[in-house]
This record gives sequence, structure tokens and C-alpha cells, in this order.
Amino acid sequence: MNTRDALTAMLLSLILSPFVNACDDSLIDSMEVVAVKPSNLIEHEVELKGKFDDEKKEIFLVGPQFFSRAVGLQEKSAKNESTFFNWYRISPPTQRPKQIVSITDPLQRKNVQRLNIQKSAYLLMPAQTLSSGSPSEVPEGLGCFEAFEVLNGPKMRKSVSLKSTEGTKPRIVTKLAYICFPAEQWHHHEHFPVTNREACLLVYELESQELDLNVTTIDQFGLNKLSVNSARWLCVPGEIVGDSSGEKSK
Repeated sequence: MNTRDALTAMLLSLILSPFVNACDDSLIDSMEVVAVKPSNLIEHEVELKGKFDDEKKEIFLVGPQFFSRAVGLQEKSAKNESTFFNWYRISPPTQRPKQIVSITDPLQRKNVQRLNIQKSAYLLMPAQTLSSGSPSEVPEGLGCFEAFEVLNGPKMRKSVSLKSTEGTKPRIVTKLAYICFPAEQWHHHEHFPVTNREACLLVYELESQELDLNVTTIDQFGLNKLSVNSARWLCVPGEIVGDSSGEKSK
């Protein structure tokens, strides 16, 4: 490698390292989120207690609307390819007093972003996939997340590479759309506690990519065959540094 090539490689590493290192610190992988049509549409009430709730509340779920799987970013591979979520729409979306959350944004070189949020739109539920034989195991410590719409999500145009078992795909990120916080959930006599209160997921819009494939999943509502029609979002671990309640992350 000549001096010019070495300098180029070093500069590329400096540009990408804040993004990659921020994701390395998380127990949850980055995920590609795809829009799906379920063979069995679930419409069901559960009880939920999220980050901004004093007590649990009833919500009505419809879906799955989306499905996400672990992917590697840039040159990094996914740490656990058995990380899957089914995304259920909260119907109607739950309105709350407006909250301001400060986060470090890995796609903005870890700059602090102050996000306005008010409406929770989705519940992310850990899932397993089934192709043949036994389903893949749910990674230890994986829990539910409540996704809030970001009212002032910064727009951008950034190129990223998503690495999966099918290879590496270049994608374009266009906007920060949702932020997800851990949530405690009850379904009939089952209780799904929060496993990591400090976790935070940032959901970015991608330039849509059409797909035509099927995936069979199992979650607390049972078996479901999902028809995938497009890849829509990129879900990346972030870090909370403060919120409007005065809490600061340690």
C-alpha cells in the first residue's frame, strides 16, 4: 500500500469509526426493517408500561406491520443473527404530553440531537423465525420496545452499507423518523419485563427498496407467515443523554 492509499484508508476509518463504535457498544444489533403483509392479521389488546407511563395501560395492536432482522453496518457483521422483531401498529396511536429527549445520534457522528416526541406508534415484539426444524432461539435479554414518532427528525442523505447473509447492500438514509424505548408488557397471564432500561433504538427512513420474499415468524401471538414487499427503515442503537423529566443517563 502506497502513502496516498494509506492516508485515504486512515481518513475513511476516522469518518466511519464514531458510527461503528457507537453500535458496537450496544447489546442489540442494528436492524433492517421491512414492510410485511401477514397471512394471519392479529388484532389484540395487551397492557403496556413504557418510559413515560406511571402505570400500565391497555393498548390495541394490529399487525405485524413490519419485521426487522439484524444486519451488519459498513464492514462490521451482525453480532447475533437471531435478533428479530415483529412490529405491531398501536391503534389508535397513543397521544402523550410532548416530551423532549436528547440523544447521541450515531449517523450524525454522535452529535447530540434534541428530539420532540408525543405519539407512540408501534410495539416491537421479539420474534423467532422458522424455515425448517426448530425455530431460532430468542437472544437472552431481548425485550419489547415502544416506538415514538419523532416530530422534528433531522433530514439527511447518507450512504450506508448493510451486511447480511445475502451479502452487502448499499442504502441511502434520508431521515430520523422514530425513537424506541424499552417497555414492560402483559399479555393474558404472561409478563414481559424490561431487560435493559438504558437501551434506545433510532429508526431512520431509507430510500425504499422493493422486495418479494416470505418469512415465517413466531411470537407471543403464535405462528405467522409474512409476505415482504419492501425494505423501509434502518434501526440503529443510540444513547439517551437526557429528557424533559430531568433524568440524565449515567
